[in-house]
Amino acid sequence: MFSTVSVPLAKFSAAIAAYAFNVVTAQHDQKPFRVDTGSAVINHGQAITPALSQYAEALLRNYSAPGLSVGVVHLQDETPVFEFGAWGNRTENGDHVTPESLFEIGSTSKAFLATSLGILMDDFANGRNITLLPPNLDIFNWKSKVKDVLPGEWKLLDKWANEKARIKDILNHVSGLPRHDLSYEPGESPADVVRRLRYLKPTRELREEWQYNNQMYVVGAYIVEKYAGQSYPAFVKSRIFSPLNMTSSTFSGTKAEATGHLCHAFIDPYDPNGNGTDGSPKRRIPFWLSDKDQEGLLAGAGGIVSNTIDMTKWLATLLNKGIEPNTKTRIIPRDTFEQTTAAHVVVPSIPMSDSRLFQPVSGYGMGWLRYTDNGRELVTHSGGLPGFLTSVEFLPNEGLGFVSFVNSDAFYINGAITQAMVQNVFGPQAENVTVTSSGPFVAKAKGDMQLKTPPKSPALPIESYAGTYSNPAYGTFTLCTTSSNTAYCRAVLTNFTTVFPDEHPGTQSLYAAWRRIWISHFVLSPSSSLLSSEEPVRPDIQPNSNKHSFSLQAWSLFPKGYGKNKAPFATAAASPLPISAAFVVEDGANNTAGSALKPKVKGLGFPGGFEVPVTRDFIPDERLKEDSLVYFERIEE
Repeated sequence: MFSTVSVPLAKFSAAIAAYAFNVVTAQHDQKPFRVDTGSAVINHGQAITPALSQYAEALLRNYSAPGLSVGVVHLQDETPVFEFGAWGNRTENGDHVTPESLFEIGSTSKAFLATSLGILMDDFANGRNITLLPPNLDIFNWKSKVKDVLPGEWKLLDKWANEKARIKDILNHVSGLPRHDLSYEPGESPADVVRRLRYLKPTRELREEWQYNNQMYVVGAYIVEKYAGQSYPAFVKSRIFSPLNMTSSTFSGTKAEATGHLCHAFIDPYDPNGNGTDGSPKRRIPFWLSDKDQEGLLAGAGGIVSNTIDMTKWLATLLNKGIEPNTKTRIIPRDTFEQTTAAHVVVPSIPMSDSRLFQPVSGYGMGWLRYTDNGRELVTHSGGLPGFLTSVEFLPNEGLGFVSFVNSDAFYINGAITQAMVQNVFGPQAENVTVTSSGPFVAKAKGDMQLKTPPKSPALPIESYAGTYSNPAYGTFTLCTTSSNTAYCRAVLTNFTTVFPDEHPGTQSLYAAWRRIWISHFVLSPSSSLLSSEEPVRPDIQPNSNKHSFSLQAWSLFPKGYGKNKAPFATAAASPLPISAAFVVEDGANNTAGSALKPKVKGLGFPGGFEVPVTRDFIPDERLKEDSLVYFERIEE
């Protein structure tokens, strides 16, 4: 289904009320918009046209994606004019996507966190918040040191970063810590994340290099909650959602579902034969986050549910430099707007073999990327949770903003539809837009990253590696073999047998259930090298020559299926690459009687952690415990 609505904000409510009756009668003969930007005059064409509608439908077919929703805002003389388009299905029952359809917006939530911190800082600066600050904190602003804002709680392994990291640094992703996204689990609180930072190893020095890190936005939400006197979601609702009339936006999947507008989430099922996906239709998965995790643990990093109607209101305010266009009320302090959208640090450009994935050199602010494309400045961020992908983008000098939502993992669609809308706006409008890329590209990209065929057996009997392993940051897991006979291991092996009847469990592999936000299970298989030497797709990762080397692959398993389809399936972790691991083994020696002792497994190291990509130098066996990014001690039974 396709629809478009173009209205000024003052008539917005009436247009939405009329929307249900005017879906088919979309207007495509609108005259170009004229927007004054300083001394320059920009003529804007309409973004959503019949040709774009055909293109959107082709994208959904080509990538087997259920639904797509887009919104466009043109700021005309400080008055926003909106366009909306919606195609495909919202649910597995065939309910259509509309502009009111709700999607998880993922990491585009980060801009709301950064803005909230700026609003809170402005409250302190202007006496609207009189909460007592800690003794060592004279002023609360972007340059405040985190250790002073969270005394007795903030602690990092790197002493320099611990002492010098500022709020600005942690939101710029230059804390020195990589993602470490498997270190937190469902049900934890932001305070738990803050407490555990002291155990996480950095891969860079403070401010050395940009490294994306969700946990620092968890810290940011914790700071808001601590000094605002209310929960972070409540603060966002009172200071951003309500003033902008974003009445559908929420931090609760349950509340979103109760509206009858929440989209179902869909994802490609994992293909155990190494092709990334198995080519079958996308599978419906649960709404990924519980209310507790959405409103607490990941609220700041990616907890918002919204739609194109609300998000274009957010974009209109950003285009108006923080002033809500209808009420003329400043919602975002000017300094906050400028600081969050400015480019503070360089984001490394990653060479791509396919031009569709071109990534220009850009700068990161606080929840926003900024770069120049065809002479136009863009401020943008993408977002994604399993089953949802989002793109939010605005061109501050042109008075234009775009948002797109997809309720699947078809990552190419957001960029393609936004690019087509930009092309329409700046003209000439294309009469016929065709899909030039094909679905198999996605599968090939994943399939290129494959394990070298592992040897038949590990250096020690596989049972020697089984047992329970623990890390103070990552928690505990138990490795099982096919000969394990505990109730826990029988349940783990049954899940693998149900989901992968032809591949698992194998007699020379180790299996575990590990309750993380992003995965539920993993398998460790013996491997003498991480990647095939024929196609070194990751030359920065050094093969591990340890004779106790394994590779880890992780999934979320659905042994009972989900939704209408009850057939078992699995979804792969965010990275298609297996992760390198090696056991630390104390070689056998002779006892006092001269008898040989068995080798003893002491722990399990992940040289590069669970990060992709993270460049790590080769680590010799004797240094695995000290130098692995993540190391698990084996718990003696």
